[in-house]
Amino acid sequence: MSAGLRILLLLMAFVSCTYAIKKIRKSQMKIEEVIYWIAFAFLILLLAIFPKGGILIAEFLGVESPVNFVYLVMIFMLIVKVFFLSLKISQLEHKLWTLTQEIAIWQNELEKDSNENN
Repeated sequence: MSAGLRILLLLMAFVSCTYAIKKIRKSQMKIEEVIYWIAFAFLILLLAIFPKGGILIAEFLGVESPVNFVYLVMIFMLIVKVFFLSLKISQLEHKLWTLTQEIAIWQNELEKDSNENN
């Protein structure tokens, strides 16, 4: 792994950790969300500090270049994040659908009550 890539990975890990912590302090992100990004930065940091580990794992998995392994790991982690975000969106859509139905029922009951009083 080249020195330039290692420096880039270290810089990326530092910037992403700093940014995530800054967002927690400003209460713009939940801690659960930031834990993922800190773990992501930690993995990048490990790959940058211990490139031999990345090289060994790349050779074991049959990846031709350690750089390709780094990209593969990053892409995999981002795909996992997208999956969990999709899951969360599905859950929120279901809650929104349920709330919309409950509001419609309450409005219907209010209209019936107001019609009966007149």
